[in-house]
Amino acid sequence: MSVIAVGGFQHETNTFAPSKADYTAFEQGGGWPPLTFGDAIAPRLSGANIPAAGAFDALHAAGHRTIGLAWGAASPSAQVTRDAFERIVGEMLARLQQAGAVDGVYLDLHGAMVTEHLDDGEGEILARVRKVVGARVPIVASLDLHANVTRAMIAHADGLVACFTEACEMREEVFEDPDVWQGHEGIRGLMKHYANAPGFPGRQHHVTQVQYRPQADGSVRMRGFAFVTECEGEPPYVLRFTGYYLDKLVKTDGQWLFSERIIRLWDGEILKKFPGKGEWVPRKRPPELVVKR
Repeated sequence: MSVIAVGGFQHETNTFAPSKADYTAFEQGGGWPPLTFGDAIAPRLSGANIPAAGAFDALHAAGHRTIGLAWGAASPSAQVTRDAFERIVGEMLARLQQAGAVDGVYLDLHGAMVTEHLDDGEGEILARVRKVVGARVPIVASLDLHANVTRAMIAHADGLVACFTEACEMREEVFEDPDVWQGHEGIRGLMKHYANAPGFPGRQHHVTQVQYRPQADGSVRMRGFAFVTECEGEPPYVLRFTGYYLDKLVKTDGQWLFSERIIRLWDGEILKKFPGKGEWVPRKRPPELVVKR
């Protein structure tokens, strides 16, 4: 039996929104369960469609003991206030310190939190947790599909749980020589590639207008428009990429996972009805985006 500390702090920040997420927003939760601490977290989240609920079920079923830290979420809004962030993370860390030696830490995070004083909320949370438990204790975090994965997240976590099948394939059909990433190891390679690409960390990915098409074999085909913005300084931000995703999802052990994702620029079939558009033009790959394998 292992002892696993479990916590969570979720917020999808839209820096251009008019109102911020203060401590009361997390106490109330909005459409989420309200801010909860300690042993009350597991029963509070039981049955909810929330990553931490599944973590508790899986850990307890495997015979492990869990220690609740803090779990809170608020509706999407502008930045999380400094007061809310420091109070919630402070309570999480205090309980982690009080727990003594643990065998692992699981954190239910979103991946797109910006606070009044931090551009990378999750990276800071992971860094502070790492400082408490040391280098030998594994830290695993789950992230939303809209997460902005940063160098700090990669540096301080032992595992960022992906939403892909073991035999998944991701294709980036952007340049004249498409990139193909296969399996979990391939997804990790993709993450490392972009984490080290100049200017890439700190950009925000936005997905909208998602279409769901159930298939006869039980899978689901999806298409969603995507764009990437640079988020340095004040808006308006530079638009770096517009395109779309073609996805295939399959249900594996009760969870919907990506088995395939194709990334394409916003041209070709999408704009075929617009004058002068409709043909996909392969781009030359810039030197800074040459994949090192």
